[in-house]
Amino acid sequence: MNKDVLKLVRKLAGMTQKELAQKIGVHDSFISKLETGTKKLIPATERKIKEAFHDAGITESDIALLIAVIHSRKDDK
Repeated sequence: MNKDVLKLVRKLAGMTQKELAQKIGVHDSFISKLETGTKKLIPATERKIKEAFHDAGITESDIALLIAVIHSRKDDK
């Protein structure tokens, strides 16, 4: 999941950076750094984020669909 998808899905889940951070046990500045690309998303953290999104009703399939749509729009340009 890239930074743009992370931010989009977080917003679709209705979460602030602080709320997501609390759910996965990190400081909210860490989420900000992930979303700006100054920190890389490691697999263990990505799993925790996906679990938090799943709890908010957004599945991995939903995320994959969003990624596909974003990529197809980039390809259209």
